[in-house]
Amino acid sequence: AARRPSWKVASLAVGAALSSSDRDRCHRSVQELARCAGLTGRSRRGRRYEVLDLSASTVPAAVPDTSVLAGRDVASDWAEADVRVVLARGVTSLADAYDGCLAALLGAAPAVAGADPADVVTDLLMYLPPALAVIDATVASHGVDGRPLLREHDTDSLVIARPALLAHSALATLLGQPRPGPRLVGRPFPLPGAPPRRVPAHLTPVAQAVPAPPL
Repeated sequence: AARRPSWKVASLAVGAALSSSDRDRCHRSVQELARCAGLTGRSRRGRRYEVLDLSASTVPAAVPDTSVLAGRDVASDWAEADVRVVLARGVTSLADAYDGCLAALLGAAPAVAGADPADVVTDLLMYLPPALAVIDATVASHGVDGRPLLREHDTDSLVIARPALLAHSALATLLGQPRPGPRLVGRPFPLPGAPPRRVPAHLTPVAQAVPAPPL
């Protein structure tokens, strides 16, 4: 049986960074996106939380010189948090086949010019990893590009796992995608503690889910 983490925190915060697709859809701030998603700053049980723009404050990444993040900044709210949880949606992606917690994790690091996003994700998983990954796929968005082109599909699936790569890999199975085919997954698989190529779980692809076409 799995043990529930016994985390006790004094304060909570929800953070994100605007992506290029967010800006293309004329969103101007993380706070605006949060309001659209129904994040009001107070949970249904009355617990208050902050909504943070992860790009608003950065600190030098505490990584070795061999890291792609060496000499680069990362989000200070992510780097300095006592407990980090990455939350993502279950959607397909034209560029990456599907978006899961690895795509969300990229928000913790400003774009690194000339670096492969897979290398950035690998180093975030290695040196600034989340303690838990949660992927809300209860209503997935599938098809050619599920994030900007909403095509809802009820799956009643919630993925919770650690390490984060295991949750991301499980989402691939649910959406009928290969592992580790997409570019964000191909590099992190050799990480210590990475899941095997075949995830030992009772997972089957969601019926009638339409995967993104390969580029």
